[in-house]
Amino acid sequence: MSGIGRIYRRSWKKADGTLVESHFWTISFPYQGKTRREAVVADTESQAKAALKRKLEEIGRGAYSPHQDKVTLATLVDHLKAKYRDDNKRSLSTALDKLKPVLDFFGGVRSPQITVQKINNYKAFRLSQGLARASINGELRYLRRLFSVGQEDELINHAPIIDLLEGENKRDDYIEAGDFYARLGRIKNEDVRDLVEFLFVTGWRRRSGTQLERSDLDFEHETVKLRGAISKNKKPMLLSFAKFPQMRDIFLRRQAKLRLDCPYIFHHAGKQIKGFRADFKAAFGGTGLTVHGLCRSAAVALSRAGIHEVVASQWMNRTSPMYRQYRIVDTHDTEEAGDAFQKYLEAQSEKRRVKEIK
Repeated sequence: MSGIGRIYRRSWKKADGTLVESHFWTISFPYQGKTRREAVVADTESQAKAALKRKLEEIGRGAYSPHQDKVTLATLVDHLKAKYRDDNKRSLSTALDKLKPVLDFFGGVRSPQITVQKINNYKAFRLSQGLARASINGELRYLRRLFSVGQEDELINHAPIIDLLEGENKRDDYIEAGDFYARLGRIKNEDVRDLVEFLFVTGWRRRSGTQLERSDLDFEHETVKLRGAISKNKKPMLLSFAKFPQMRDIFLRRQAKLRLDCPYIFHHAGKQIKGFRADFKAAFGGTGLTVHGLCRSAAVALSRAGIHEVVASQWMNRTSPMYRQYRIVDTHDTEEAGDAFQKYLEAQSEKRRVKEIK
């Protein structure tokens, strides 16, 4: 019993008149003028009392969801889809791809039944399949997002703690500017070569580059526009090449190849360039560089050129935290830091503010 609400085990009579008591505990409590009853996972009376106490605390702080025990992961996915569409996010297909193995594993299990132990079982299962830790963590992040959406939409009031796997190998591939240009000429397709160089000097995502159109290029004002429709953050931006002859040369070459039957700046024979894996591998195979590594390469080059982080992140159409993540630090940077620090110490060695007392 409790001051508000009560705990008990259901009982009933069998056909022969024998009284039978359930092995499970039930909690009963008032909610919105009515009495609600819910079965709880509890082995002892004290555990049932604790469950009732938690329920009353949830009601007290307005966090109680009366139908949460019936909410499945599929229901949460439906709400995730609606939220992505309302927010006009373009990554819904990615989210659904990441969640597919999660839904296959848990099936029709209701969300309150997904415990930390069951999540750990999922991690072990995916590892046994030979999946990389980074890939598993990507799936777990979307599972987190599912529960977050459920709480935001007041479908559930509790989400399990989902810890990511340690030892995730994050990509740190990039290429020095000199090495990039030494290999760029190996791309035989001139159209692909122009696109790859553009991605290197801007650090833009591949999709942003491949979807640039004639109307985005303004030679009079020497700017190229990243439309909100192809920008990751949906915000348009203008990039100036007024004092950047190298980028101007790329666009001059593209201007000579513009076609009325194709809106795209980077095209091949009137067809939008989408995949160019073979061409890229021919030039950068053996270096470990990926197409996305061009973003990290741009971040390193911008930083070493002395461009402030705020401007560099805008140039790349990234947030400052993402830019810092892309900005790989290697021995070249620590060597330069050591040289600068040495010069500072030498300059300061003759300057003293504290006088010795004889």
